[in-house]
Amino acid sequence: MSAAAPAMTSLTSSRLVAPGLALAVLLIVAVPLFLRLPLTNDAEVYDLQAEIVRQGGTLYREVLEPNLPGVVALHLAVRSVLGPSAEALRLFDLLLMGITVLAAARIVRLSTGNAAAALWTVFGLLACYLSSSEWCHCQRDVWMLAPALIAVALRLEGVLAPVSWRKAFLEGVLWGLAVWLKPYVVVPAGLIWLVSGCLQTGRGTWWRNAAACFGGGLLVGAAGIAIMLITGCWFDFLD
Repeated sequence: MSAAAPAMTSLTSSRLVAPGLALAVLLIVAVPLFLRLPLTNDAEVYDLQAEIVRQGGTLYREVLEPNLPGVVALHLAVRSVLGPSAEALRLFDLLLMGITVLAAARIVRLSTGNAAAALWTVFGLLACYLSSSEWCHCQRDVWMLAPALIAVALRLEGVLAPVSWRKAFLEGVLWGLAVWLKPYVVVPAGLIWLVSGCLQTGRGTWWRNAAACFGGGLLVGAAGIAIMLITGCWFDFLD
């Protein structure tokens, strides 16, 4: 057994070389090109809305917007910290995509226990995203994936082994953040919880965690509505 352990570790390390090198080459070649691509109309519209808010305007009153304000809040934060350049917004976009693919790799690792498969997942997803049209970049759908996939990874942990209500509450917070970007995320979230209820042993634990998750989502929703009331845009949003 003592001789087999180092051999197994060496074998696992050797399997990580190919995806590691492929990922390094991809990042070196594709990231500079990605950062220099232009922004699309969608991103520029949200930049305009964020600038109106920054100058004291009221969202939904000075500018028509049919969506929830999560994406405008992110644009406002990025522009306030990183500046107005296209590269700044794309750098933030790449950061969120990095979080997304790491969450996906975590899901693969939890499901298979295979580190090489997880690393190939990171490479494959980044290769797909970095080579896609600029119309796929800096979009609410992509940004929503970051909190959503972390929430999925937390739910998978809860299926594989009992987790504390605090983790379930954090999962609810993440789903709530995703809702402020695109509300339809409640559909996959609900389905994931239903399936996890069928797979998880211990109904009491499932119901307790489901209540904690729901509470986390409600907290984020209430905080968002409170901010909209304070900034004066809630009733314009309802109109």
